[in-house]
Amino acid sequence: MKVEIDQATFSALTGRTQGIVDRRSTVPMLANVLIDAGEGDVLEVSATDYELYMRASCEAKISRKGRVCINARDLNDIVKNMPSGPLAIEQEKPGQVTIRSGNIKFNLHCAPAEEFPELPEIKEVQYFEIKPKDFLDIVSHTIFAVASDDPRIFLNGAYIETPKAGKIRMVGTDGHRLALIDRELENSPMFENSVIIPRKGLNEMTKLLSEGVGAEEKIEIGFTRTNAHLRRPGISLMIRLIEGEFPDYNMVIPRAAEKIATVPRRAFIDALKRMSLLSVERTFGVKMRFSEGSMKIESSHPDKGESMEVLDIDYDKEELSIGFNARFFLDVLTVLDCDDVKLELSDELSPCVLRPALSEDYRCIIMPVRVS
Repeated sequence: MKVEIDQATFSALTGRTQGIVDRRSTVPMLANVLIDAGEGDVLEVSATDYELYMRASCEAKISRKGRVCINARDLNDIVKNMPSGPLAIEQEKPGQVTIRSGNIKFNLHCAPAEEFPELPEIKEVQYFEIKPKDFLDIVSHTIFAVASDDPRIFLNGAYIETPKAGKIRMVGTDGHRLALIDRELENSPMFENSVIIPRKGLNEMTKLLSEGVGAEEKIEIGFTRTNAHLRRPGISLMIRLIEGEFPDYNMVIPRAAEKIATVPRRAFIDALKRMSLLSVERTFGVKMRFSEGSMKIESSHPDKGESMEVLDIDYDKEELSIGFNARFFLDVLTVLDCDDVKLELSDELSPCVLRPALSEDYRCIIMPVRVS
């Protein structure tokens, strides 16, 4: 193998693999990437952890074809610290790859390409186009509620379904909160079956969609029975779906609210940040006391002290005192883009439904906690 490639271009390629490779696996090869210098002056870099498969490509000057496996972290660290300009990558003998730039030279140990896990063949995928901004918006409004390491495997991913043609719904929950968003999308197909995309897969999708994407550029997303697929020019990502039955999320969404408070979002964020400073770190519990025209937020810590702040709100029902995890509210409030939010409440033991004041397409259900 002998290749010449631009340093910035190759660094972007190797950087994309860092979230995919599995450095803690008992299979050492999963810490490597596959470099494939093949036909047509196109260099491909592939990475997998058996749950996610990524293949990225770019133009390069290929003088001699070849395939080789290199440690992903070492390769990325070296390439990103090389000076800008052309890099020469060459394998002259088995077990070693040389990377050169001017007077700089690295000799890296490598492994045969045949030892790299075979990437599954991608076929029979029904893709639909979506603007990256739209999909990023959907994910950002739900991923914070997705569990990260729950023994109930189905909670470690976001649930996607199409309630009707042209509408996509994503739901995330960790058992303490639930976020649900509906979006109208042009040309969105009806899924035969709902799917659960793992949290790690969603994180990698958002990384790919966030980098250098034009406002009107569209990417392709598709689903099979076992995998989710994302395509954009030069990149393909396949994610193994979580198997299992997602819980009936409708069971935890309150049907009607007896008490509704309209709260200024920005002031609410600032108050929660201040009040959580003296909350107990394990629960970040704060007490919210609702009375006509105001909401008092209180927190206390047995070793530090206590705090209190009053916000002017729109509320005209009987008084209510209820405890919540302040971080759960901050997670959702910071991704919303609205002036006011509505808090739909019933009693001190029932969950709160938080939604934008002027929209019915999004809601976050937050369970109360005991706050002394």
